[in-house]
Amino acid sequence: MERSEDVKKSGICFICPLYPPDFTFGQYLAYQFIQSPMDLCFVFTTANEYQDFVRLVCKGADQWFSVKILEDIVSANIIKNARKNRTFPTLKKFVALDALWRNYDWLICIDAETILLEKDGWVERCRELFARKKWYGGSILPHMQLERKIIESGCTELVPENDVIKLKSLTYNYTFFSWWWDIPAYSAAHVEGFLHWINWGDVAANKLSWFSFDYLIYQCYTVLKCGFQFAKIDSIIHSLEFSGAQTYRYVARKFEPPTWVNSKAYLEDVQFSNTQKFLAVYHLDRVDFPDFSNVIVPLSGCNKNVFFKEMSKKIRALLN
Repeated sequence: MERSEDVKKSGICFICPLYPPDFTFGQYLAYQFIQSPMDLCFVFTTANEYQDFVRLVCKGADQWFSVKILEDIVSANIIKNARKNRTFPTLKKFVALDALWRNYDWLICIDAETILLEKDGWVERCRELFARKKWYGGSILPHMQLERKIIESGCTELVPENDVIKLKSLTYNYTFFSWWWDIPAYSAAHVEGFLHWINWGDVAANKLSWFSFDYLIYQCYTVLKCGFQFAKIDSIIHSLEFSGAQTYRYVARKFEPPTWVNSKAYLEDVQFSNTQKFLAVYHLDRVDFPDFSNVIVPLSGCNKNVFFKEMSKKIRALLN
């Protein structure tokens, strides 16, 4: 079985780290990219995992997504440490960024538990997001030590020593939290410089911890090196990752409409979500997936159960 290596090129590629417990989500994500103008790259740990997934999804048909396999790219020691320290998600994203940035204008690192609400407009929304040069985030309270550790790790673990003090100040003493406020898009024009900044390689890969959240590190780079700024909204605690629809409405009214939405907020107010033209819903694993019988998906104009049935028809047609 041959491995697909960047079988096509487009302006945008989605990067998704994947492992066997999430294969069902990965399957649904893959089906959304059938005949899509955008590319999708899954990152597996081993060739055996990749082959198992392809058998599940493609049923012998030609593969429409590309793949990267860690054991082909990094050392066994790095994989061993990633397993011990639970750093596979960030490790896989950085490995794929390093491999793909020359081929695309935009790279978006997502989890498998994501459904796209829009098939078009992604490149334009990425341009708009980056044109404002501003990352919104909420505030971390003193008792939120886990989140504070995540912010501090993003500002220190891979960061050059002379930038650490600057980032402590810029993140308001590690209390600015922006994780997944907006789509985690990387400008390919930044990636080479970003990877150089974190000195990406074997040493950096082994420095990763569970607290290393890829996009927070990238946002720090853009603030220091690309003229971006952090915009802290003190009235919002945490980020938008677990916020409800009321908070999304407030942000959209007072600041900038977010580019995607968590599943909790989406389900609370589907009508509002549809009017906002969110690009995607994430954290599908935080609700009863895929039994969203009351949810209308703009992409298909039908409820989500029907949506996935339609996706199944597409894959069956492809296989025939």
